[in-house]
Amino acid sequence: MDSEGVVKITDTRRFNIISSFSVEPDVYRGQSGGGLVSSFIAVNRPNKQGQRLIFAGKSIWFYDYDKNYNPAAADEHTVISCRYVKETLSFFTPSGNKIKVWSALNGDVEKVYMDITAFEISAFDFDSLRKRMVIGDTRGNVALYNTANGARMKVLTKHSGEVTHLIVTQHP
Repeated sequence: MDSEGVVKITDTRRFNIISSFSVEPDVYRGQSGGGLVSSFIAVNRPNKQGQRLIFAGKSIWFYDYDKNYNPAAADEHTVISCRYVKETLSFFTPSGNKIKVWSALNGDVEKVYMDITAFEISAFDFDSLRKRMVIGDTRGNVALYNTANGARMKVLTKHSGEVTHLIVTQHP
């Protein structure tokens, strides 16, 4: 938050500004023009997307921040790949720690596998039959997930650093 009451939500991993908004002038400046906000904090909202921003001073003000969550729209995180599954006529787009499944027929989101991993997905591929997703994350974890329902099936050997690429091959 700056001296004019502008709040900027920033992804510190990539130094990108995700969103910005202004705190209402009567809240921030008050009647005499001096700042009424002396501190603020962000807390997670239980069972909801986003966070609640709490501004404190002589009073307390609450702003709900939903990270522009719209399951039918683009994500705030970078989509690391887009994979097509012809058997189900759908596209899979991993972003952050979730995967969206889009219909190739109408462009609608069919499913969202929320919080599929504990950390941000950094590599994504399918097995040869497209029945299992192979997912690597920024903390070196690799696991297999069911394509139909997003359930974790198997955890593979952990790597010491971020998984950046996956190549899935068939056994002879």
